[in-house]
Amino acid sequence: MCTCKNFSLLFLFILVSLSTYSQNLESQKSLTVLHLDSKGIQLDPEQLGNLVRIEIGKLNLFEVMDKYDVEYVIQKNSLSISDCYGKLCLVEIGKTISVDKILTGSVELYGETIIVTLRLIDVSRNITEKIQIKEFRNLQNELQSMIYLTLVEMFQLPGNTVLDQRLSNKFTYDNVINNPDATNLNLSGPRMGITVYTGETARILSSEESKGGYDVYPAMF
Repeated sequence: MCTCKNFSLLFLFILVSLSTYSQNLESQKSLTVLHLDSKGIQLDPEQLGNLVRIEIGKLNLFEVMDKYDVEYVIQKNSLSISDCYGKLCLVEIGKTISVDKILTGSVELYGETIIVTLRLIDVSRNITEKIQIKEFRNLQNELQSMIYLTLVEMFQLPGNTVLDQRLSNKFTYDNVINNPDATNLNLSGPRMGITVYTGETARILSSEESKGGYDVYPAMF
């Protein structure tokens, strides 16, 4: 049975939780993602910007400005963002659209390596607050995963280590992620295993030789 004292404590806990949640929402900084520079990549700057906007939104770290709101404000203020990748240009736009932070960067192909660079710019302080650079194999079908991995590293969040290895390490075993077009995968390599015997076989193996056994541990490596 719930006593009046217990009910009061529960009610107080709910009020504190709601207050904390409300404060967290209010403390979230607003963030805008514009275009990302694209070189040698199958996605254009606008598409890359949309991918970053989606992935940063999933992390729930900022109040991310909706892409349609971005388009509306850009058109309303007759701003040009097609070649705006530098800090000075982005800070100017950020002040015009009244946003706290802007996330920008680039995705470039160098030989067989894709380099993802993300920069978080603080508009009011006119500084680059964070910068994160990650190198990946040339697996362009996995660009969204590359952006996700770069973001979680940028904000020091737990990520997918296995996915990171598959996209970054060229010596990783073949799999459907790092060889999406292959019909046959090379799974050669060393194999190790152990067999443990039980029951009557284990009894015979472990018995003394004088009793008809082999006096060995009932396992084989």
